[in-house]
Amino acid sequence: MSEEGKRGQGDASSKPVFT
Repeated sequence: MSEEGKRGQGDASSKPVFT
């Protein structure tokens, strides 16, 4: 979770990519 994790923090509510 490098690139996905960074953007995931903001989109965690919509799309949990880093989860």
